Amino acid sequence: MVSTQSTGTTTTTELRNSPDSGEEFRPAGAKRTEKLPMTYFSRIADRFEDLMVKPDAIPTVSFLDACSAVPKLLLTIGGKAVITLSLDIGNNINKILTKQKLHPSKSDTLQAMVHYEIGTKTTHAKHSATVALLWLQREMSFVKELLLAIAVSHGVSDMSTVFVQCYDKTLRAHHNVMSRSVYTVASKAIPYREDMLRALGHDGMVNTDTAVLMDLKSYADAIDTVAKYTQTLYINNKTPGLMIN
Repeated sequence: MVSTQSTGTTTTTELRNSPDSGEEFRPAGAKRTEKLPMTYFSRIADRFEDLMVKPDAIPTVSFLDACSAVPKLLLTIGGKAVITLSLDIGNNINKILTKQKLHPSKSDTLQAMVHYEIGTKTTHAKHSATVALLWLQREMSFVKELLLAIAVSHGVSDMSTVFVQCYDKTLRAHHNVMSRSVYTVASKAIPYREDMLRALGHDGMVNTDTAVLMDLKSYADAIDTVAKYTQTLYINNKTPGLMIN
């Protein structure tokens, strides 16, 4: 977790201080209810499905707690192929957390944090939370696409082409030539799909693959909900110099 406070305490404080749009906070997703074996996702303490959000208010610390589980997840399924992505996600989490700790009363939600930087004209300052969140949103969109692709690519073993397709759909437009080459090389090192599924489940247990596929989809769907809310934040606030998509 990125906070020394308990998740329950943090969430309660953030929700109480968040702007009131008239909408209620709701979980970003829903976990499976079927009685199937536990998976890797069952051991994640702060899952995106449990993140309480509404379109105009995403609690900052709880969001970062959920994001902080992603680098380890990526390394579990992707190994050395996703080291760069995992590090980038971690760096952007740390930049946002630093700003949250610096201005806690102005950063209860991601929306409040961005609005504060817009008001103080610091959206393009060094270590800007606005820029870090924009990149984190893009990276999480790629993660969502990759997890969904793993879930639905039945009959596919070599995931290198799928990895590239997910990258082309999300991050490629925002990267320079050097970064693109890094992901091209990474695609050649991505593990086989069956190895990814095995890493997320428990060998020898009946229905493990079914449980993993269901958890992959519910986790990815919840990430998608949150990513769309953050994307809307940038669209609504049209910050000069920042590409939204």
